Amino acid sequence: MHLARRKTNVMPHGWRELSNYSLGVAGSLPFVMLFWRGIGDDMRPAKRGFVAYLLGFLGVGAGVAIGWLADTFLSEEE
Repeated sequence: MHLARRKTNVMPHGWRELSNYSLGVAGSLPFVMLFWRGIGDDMRPAKRGFVAYLLGFLGVGAGVAIGWLADTFLSEEE
């Protein structure tokens, strides 16, 4: 995931960080899924963990993205 910085470093400030965090969340998902899979014998804990993981990070990420959009397009130039 760290190799992606070659591509994200050319992005404007803010978007670069948002992209880096998003890639980090996506890259850690398989390890979180292995953890949740090991908790129970059936698939239900893994499915709940997957949904909780994605909804948590998608909610936060969407709020951050909306904030960056507002800062980018609604801020007045000084």
